[in-house]
Amino acid sequence: MAIRYKKTNQRQKRFVMAMFLSMAVIIILIGSFFAALFGTSYMIDTTLDDPDVLLHVSIVGDDVIVEIYGGRRVDELAQLSMRIDGFESRVVIDVPQKAENVVYHQAASGVTGSRGVEVRGIFRDGTTKVLVLSTLKFT
Repeated sequence: MAIRYKKTNQRQKRFVMAMFLSMAVIIILIGSFFAALFGTSYMIDTTLDDPDVLLHVSIVGDDVIVEIYGGRRVDELAQLSMRIDGFESRVVIDVPQKAENVVYHQAASGVTGSRGVEVRGIFRDGTTKVLVLSTLKFT
């Protein structure tokens, strides 16, 4: 900025300021480009990762059935915890090894309308992770 004051006329001062501002804009654009490149590669990598446990939740009568399809940590799954929106209670069931589905008996009795269902996995090392958040229509 000290260079600006050494110039004798207004045109030279404007030229120096324009050069300074254009360099700042170019640096910001290059930084944004590299940040976007890093961000998209991170999103692609995390999207293509296998989920910890792949689940599907369905309703049959008054029972809620959680089907287990696999995943990278399916062998470490110890328990499943289910919660239906509008109800304070959370139902926890132990998951046997190599189980293909878990049935929550009478979990849907008295529930009507569309409700959010949250299923959390509790793993053998003590970690807990939300595996499914879905909306089901109860009748």
